[in-house]
Amino acid sequence: MEKIELEDGITVCIARPSQLIVAAGEGSMAAIAVNAALIKEKFNEEKQHVKNKEEGSHAPLT
Repeated sequence: MEKIELEDGITVCIARPSQLIVAAGEGSMAAIAVNAALIKEKFNEEKQHVKNKEEGSHAPLT
């Protein structure tokens, strides 16, 4: 990867196509991991909601 400094604090990186493909793949893998974590969190929330609802329906009436 070649880095070119345009101005103070502004740097441009020039990459070969294979490096871009690898970077895109890594970005996709990160997105998949985030989506999986969000789905797991939502699933666990729904599971807890159902469990609480079931426990509430079996509670004795007062």
